[in-house]
Amino acid sequence: MKKFLFLLAPLFMLMGACFQSANAQMFKKSYAWMDGSLAFSAEEKADHILFIGGSCHEGGYSFILKKTQKPTEFIIDCTEENKEFGYVPFGKIGDKAVYINDVENSRKFIVAYHDGIAADLLFPFEDVDLYEQICRDMQSQLNGEYVDKNGEKYIFDYSKCLLGSDVPQMTKFTFGEEYDTPVNVIKVANKAYFFSFTTEGLELHNAVYDQESDVYSKGSLYATLMHIDKGEGRWPFTAHQIINLTMLYNYSKKDLRLMRNEILARKGYNFTSPDLQKYFSSKFWYKPVEDNGSITTTIDEDIALNLIKSAENRKND
Repeated sequence: MKKFLFLLAPLFMLMGACFQSANAQMFKKSYAWMDGSLAFSAEEKADHILFIGGSCHEGGYSFILKKTQKPTEFIIDCTEENKEFGYVPFGKIGDKAVYINDVENSRKFIVAYHDGIAADLLFPFEDVDLYEQICRDMQSQLNGEYVDKNGEKYIFDYSKCLLGSDVPQMTKFTFGEEYDTPVNVIKVANKAYFFSFTTEGLELHNAVYDQESDVYSKGSLYATLMHIDKGEGRWPFTAHQIINLTMLYNYSKKDLRLMRNEILARKGYNFTSPDLQKYFSSKFWYKPVEDNGSITTTIDEDIALNLIKSAENRKND
């Protein structure tokens, strides 16, 4: 634990004793790296680390991390094959990337920094494939209880759901696919529903799949749902896992700002912005502290604060 950090403070300045220096095993081939939508293998070269990978549908994605005098710091660049395009699928060309070995929690990350903010994240995975990891990320965002305007209850609990009177018992659901990739469509009881996140909860629309184009289209509104706050706010998943940038694409800039500050509100952060004061004062669990300097944050929370801020900034691009 450490003192609450300003969002613009780079995480690598705050690692402390719980992080160790990287070694020759930092990019071992026994695991792949992913960012939430793409997966990469890593191969160490004399002056750089080569990452080659792709999505659930196709390959052809690559970038390199150029070595510096510091063993845990790199510069992001494109491969020779992609020089003419000037594109990298992780961070931006010229950005700094930092390898973090979180020994205390037995985890590793590669964080890309843009203008001093953690702007992208890679993490290794060994126990699941990319498809399953995307499903897990969407499940964690859906998890919770909701209620519609008629008072009917809707529940999402990882791979099972209850949808009011239409699906009155907890039933296994799957996600719809487009181009071999899970998308924001729930398939349950021979029906498909497109889901979108709102400030209050969820919107469910009937979804129609076009086999020729391999795409779902959003149909009529099925239900507008209000999230039932159990004491962790509207976006509790940010308190229970490392998030990635891909998870944040489906939220508005307004909701990203509230999501980011909700992390601090759980800690009792005393807000000065009138709109944030009003919003969080309406939450039964919010108890502001007298001194914001007494607030501590974890490495997971620091990464989330930075990535959400980066996602907010991208809404201006």
